[in-house]
Amino acid sequence: MRHRFSTKIIQIVHDLYNQAAIGCRTIARVLQVFAKQILPRAPHHTTIHQWLVRSGCHSLQSSLEQAEDWVAIGDLTVSVGKMKCLAITGVRMSSLEQKENFNLTHKDVVVLGLYPIEKSDSTFVKEALEDAAKRVGGSLLAAVFDQGSDVKKGALLFQQEHPEVKILHDIAHKLSNVVERALKNDAKWKKYIRKLNMTRRRALQTELAALMPAKQREKARFMDIGFLVDWPGRVLKSKAEGHLLDISEERFQDYFGWIKKFDAALDVWGLMVGIVETIKEVVRTYGLSEAAYSYLKSFFEEAPIEGRKLQAFISDSLEAVREEVEKLDEGQTLLCSTEVLESVFGKYKAINEGIQGITGNVLGICTFVGPERSEEELKRVMEQCSVRKGQEWVKKKVGNTVPYFRKKFFPGSKRTNFDVCFGAG
Repeated sequence: MRHRFSTKIIQIVHDLYNQAAIGCRTIARVLQVFAKQILPRAPHHTTIHQWLVRSGCHSLQSSLEQAEDWVAIGDLTVSVGKMKCLAITGVRMSSLEQKENFNLTHKDVVVLGLYPIEKSDSTFVKEALEDAAKRVGGSLLAAVFDQGSDVKKGALLFQQEHPEVKILHDIAHKLSNVVERALKNDAKWKKYIRKLNMTRRRALQTELAALMPAKQREKARFMDIGFLVDWPGRVLKSKAEGHLLDISEERFQDYFGWIKKFDAALDVWGLMVGIVETIKEVVRTYGLSEAAYSYLKSFFEEAPIEGRKLQAFISDSLEAVREEVEKLDEGQTLLCSTEVLESVFGKYKAINEGIQGITGNVLGICTFVGPERSEEELKRVMEQCSVRKGQEWVKKKVGNTVPYFRKKFFPGSKRTNFDVCFGAG
């Protein structure tokens, strides 16, 4: 072994990073506490970072099953600085069929490739898909992406050379476009959002802060708007159940009295959210297929939903599903969701969000997915992937990071060569 610590400690590090979602410095501090009681010594945070980088690098270079039923799930994450990263995970349809549903967990997928880049374009996406496909035999059964222009064009370029591959658009993103078309020019919705923002600002530093609405997403603003639509009902229900007796009626009306003016609109928006969630749940659980589309169509035909606006919304939503179903072969069922990858990105950002940007930390994504590694497997990983290999991957794929330039622009602060290369944090 080239390291000074047992594989049991390395396994603990992996579990803390993956399951507790805490960064290298925090893991080091946690282990320092335990070192006083049960561990002989605690590793430095840069050592911990080395282990995670080596583990991720090994995952990207290890062999995968060669088969024709792989479905790639891709998404692009953006942080501070110029660097972005396209991550492509994959799952075999045969494993989903054994699972009997399409609800994916992190353990169900593996990373096919991580592709940091400063400027993403269609050619880059196409080449990334080519590289990912090579790892599993040269081709794919399907690839699922959101509808970002670069990603969409790149996937279609890949399909031109691999016409057997189905290129599907994530159903959640596709439905968010339907929601956006329905609401973006709605004067009532715009006024409602302004009222939410005003209430949030007013309540932020008062005793009413616990009641203030959550902030709307800055990107993909019409994805998952349920929390915005549900908030008024939660406030009014809490008041009706007597949980807000400490707040005078005058003060309550001053901050929240405006809600009643939106009662009718909130009923409509709530039904829209319900329609979208119903479709997502069916596709998420049973996959995309002609049968799923037929079920949804029958369900909404029988649902007691009235009003021209809502009927048009249902029609547009079903059309979004039909457009994807049209891409399938007869009787075929495929995955049509990138939610598992978005969840992986969420964990990555929870650990690394801040001012570091894309660094060697991005290799930590590989530790979030796939089966858990035993001590013996981790020992083999450390033996087969050296610090030098991890360093070479980061230098080649990521290059100079935000932390590198920060050290360059503000010289004199204490640093190590490892910090400069990997952006250890």
